Amino acid sequence: MTSGESFENSAVQVDGVQFETLMPERVFSIPVKQFSPDGNMDIPVQLGICITNNTPIPFRFSSYGRLTPELMGADSQFLRGVFLRIRRLKAKESYFPLAMPGESVTFFPNAMIIWFKRVNELKISIAKGTGGYCNFDLLNPGGYHVRFIYRNENEVDRIKDRGQEGTKPTLLERLWTGRVITPFVKFCIVSS
Repeated sequence: MTSGESFENSAVQVDGVQFETLMPERVFSIPVKQFSPDGNMDIPVQLGICITNNTPIPFRFSSYGRLTPELMGADSQFLRGVFLRIRRLKAKESYFPLAMPGESVTFFPNAMIIWFKRVNELKISIAKGTGGYCNFDLLNPGGYHVRFIYRNENEVDRIKDRGQEGTKPTLLERLWTGRVITPFVKFCIVSS
């Protein structure tokens, strides 16, 4: 399901489950005179999603291959994300936490703003749960918007512990199914 009710511009509720974009800090300063020896600057970004189960049924949620970031510039144009796989991560049961009725699960993928001084490139890089990063070119300091698409089509998933050859895969049940687009959250990058 893709429709829902909006709450305070950062959350949406679908079928009794609330999805909220989290970004506690929304202004990021690029200090022009402080760089690493290679001329790059990495600024950590706390960006995530909180999922609250307001249904009477326990559900599992996961960021493993189910969470996709979207960015939009101040001109209301979507920025093209380029996926770069570092390595393929195997799914683990801990990647699929169970949220009992009234409980929340939160996912904070590794994210950072990167400025390559030598070539004057500004990017934001957001980890995907399967072992890579989604990279977006940010043209200039200024205002941007970010949101997540959460999508899961399967009520059941199978995972296999790579350390135990010949064992049967673990069956994970009660995965919440649907497609949700969280509202945009605005953030700003400024030069200092």
